[in-house]
Amino acid sequence: MTTESESILPPLVSAYPNAPRSIPTTYLSQEYLRWQMLFAVQSMSTQQFIQAEAERISQFIFQPSARLRFSLPHQIRSADETADWIIPARQRIVQTGSLFKRLDQAGASRSICLQLTKISSLENHALAVAAGLLRFSIAHAIIYQLLPAGQVDGPQWAVFDDQDQLLVNSRADAEACLAELKQYILVLQSAAELAPYMVVDLAYQQKRSGLFSQIVNQGQSYARYRTREIIHTIQHRAAANSLNRGLSVDLPYFDDQTLDIHSKSIEMIPPSRVMFVPAFVVVAVRKALTQLDKEISLSQSTRKHLQSLLRMVETAFLPGSQNR
Repeated sequence: MTTESESILPPLVSAYPNAPRSIPTTYLSQEYLRWQMLFAVQSMSTQQFIQAEAERISQFIFQPSARLRFSLPHQIRSADETADWIIPARQRIVQTGSLFKRLDQAGASRSICLQLTKISSLENHALAVAAGLLRFSIAHAIIYQLLPAGQVDGPQWAVFDDQDQLLVNSRADAEACLAELKQYILVLQSAAELAPYMVVDLAYQQKRSGLFSQIVNQGQSYARYRTREIIHTIQHRAAANSLNRGLSVDLPYFDDQTLDIHSKSIEMIPPSRVMFVPAFVVVAVRKALTQLDKEISLSQSTRKHLQSLLRMVETAFLPGSQNR
């Protein structure tokens, strides 16, 4: 099955709230190179310290706990390598989170961003540079170490084949895979929120494109798989004359903005003692189709996807469809 995944991929810069839409790509490229070069001039011990802290922080963002304590390096070298600035021990320790509330992924990312922003706002050049280097290194660790290596749109992420047939053991396994894909996308977005210039990094672009394409492809396949299950259930119950007290359906669809499976409720037969007739389903689905244009919260591609699912249900209950 083909999808609209490529066309719904949001622009690299404007997809992130912390990367202003007015920032040109050339500026982001310059910032990326500036922090890359600034990291390169640091001493080997400083680089290793920053990298170790960045790996700990990236793991905290990916699998949040209640609280995290991390440190800034004790020494920072200037970009022209003419000066080394010492950061006092009392200014190096940073704590984030709460003792009483476990953070989710978005909360963990926000808390790290907030702490580093506070440090950068202080009138201390060494602290500002240290915080900036840590931002760069956390984003780098997320992209190059935390996310899967190689092509993220490969077979390891496929839970449905091109005919929407389940490739894993159960529907629950498919749902778990979709949840994992979303988790990787959210942590990748955290990298861009921490360091917006990382959107020009080639590995970032490749992994972002692969993850988005895969979750849209597999999410839409999941929705079609579930829709066929619903159709078969209705047909089975109709044959057993067990649909004479009304019928309502929650039709699943994949929302490519929230990256979640949602459902559209459709009342096909009001609660009553009415004999089931396939035409009731057709009429209800057509009514739902006419209402879709009013669903302003849906993207154009999600609306098109939902329309195709409704058409699947409609087609299954058209006259003569049972004999095809």
